[in-house]
Amino acid sequence: MEDLKGLNLSGLCFRGANLSQANLPHCDLSNADLSGADLGGADLRQTNLSRANLSRTNLSQSKLDKANLNYANLSGANLNQANLNQTNLSQANLSRVDLSQAILTESLLISAVLEGANLNHVNLSGSTLDSAILSRADFSQGNLSETSLRATQIIGSNLRRVRLHRAKLNQAILTGANLDGAILDGADLYGVELSGANLNEVNLIGAILIDANFNQTNLNQANLWKTVVDPDSLRPAFLCGTTLPDGTVDNRDCPN
Repeated sequence: MEDLKGLNLSGLCFRGANLSQANLPHCDLSNADLSGADLGGADLRQTNLSRANLSRTNLSQSKLDKANLNYANLSGANLNQANLNQTNLSQANLSRVDLSQAILTESLLISAVLEGANLNHVNLSGSTLDSAILSRADFSQGNLSETSLRATQIIGSNLRRVRLHRAKLNQAILTGANLDGAILDGADLYGVELSGANLNEVNLIGAILIDANFNQTNLNQANLWKTVVDPDSLRPAFLCGTTLPDGTVDNRDCPN
């Protein structure tokens, strides 16, 4: 593929084009139509893709580090194993996107929409996703350590065995989410909504759980040692083999 580095391609139509392995770093593709195009393995580092249409586009194994995808439409796109380190995806539409095994460290996804997205084994460590919509997404076995997820909607999502070490989840809504075996040690969950969520075998050591809602929450085998939490807030939760903040084990709701 020809070297297209640094070109101004703003607003152009590449709908359905074969641009696999294309060399497009530092280009201006803002407002461009790349819907349904093949950009597998393409080099798009530091490229401006603001407000671009990348719906159903193949971007698997592409390089998008430090690219600007602010307000871009990536719905249904394939970003499997793509690199998006320090990338701006704020306000982007990523609904139903495939980001499995993608790397997005220290990226911005503020107010982005990732509803129904596949983020299996994703690496989002150090990224900011404040106010993002993440409902019904699959984050299983992903790395979200030290991410900021303030005021996010994570309703009914799969966070099984996700690493959320020292993550900030203040005011996040995780109603009905599956966090089976997740690691949330040192996390800030002030005012988090956990009604109906599954926190079986979750590691919450040293987490902040002030004003959290545990209505019908499964805390079986969970570890809450040294957490900051009002004991009364745990009354509506299910406790069996649950390690409390003082280190004692509560079997209140274990089957007889």
